[in-house]
Amino acid sequence: MPLAEGISTIPRFDAWVRRLGTLLVAAVLVLFAGADARAASAPASGVATSAGVSAAANPPTIRSFTPKAGPVGSSVAIDGADFTGARSVTFNDVSAQFTVTYNLHIETAVPAGATTGPIRVMTPAGTATSATVFTVTDPPGAAATRRRVRAAP
Repeated sequence: MPLAEGISTIPRFDAWVRRLGTLLVAAVLVLFAGADARAASAPASGVATSAGVSAAANPPTIRSFTPKAGPVGSSVAIDGADFTGARSVTFNDVSAQFTVTYNLHIETAVPAGATTGPIRVMTPAGTATSATVFTVTDPPGAAATRRRVRAAP
């Protein structure tokens, strides 16, 4: 085949380039279809489809969170992966309100009733548990208030 009619004169290379091009187009379609659309269309098997391309849903992972300690009501940022479609965030099994700001980041606050323990994020693909615990502390001034109450006659 002349060079003007194809990418090269090597038929196997031409086929490889066409397959690579098809895979790249499929990957772009999956990325631009939106993670929310993939999560919404995912069957119970955990495989989402978009434009005829399937991609297995990954379980979430928690890489870190900041701060490492704080009182009830304080803000906590959780970083990790595969948070899209998160159904719950818990502090030692106490549910918290949260916002998935993007697939790698969650903003939340320490819920009332939380105690020191791990943070968990649940998605349809699985549950991630933090490697370290979040320490629930007293709000500022609480220790001084308790000392005054105990010392009162």
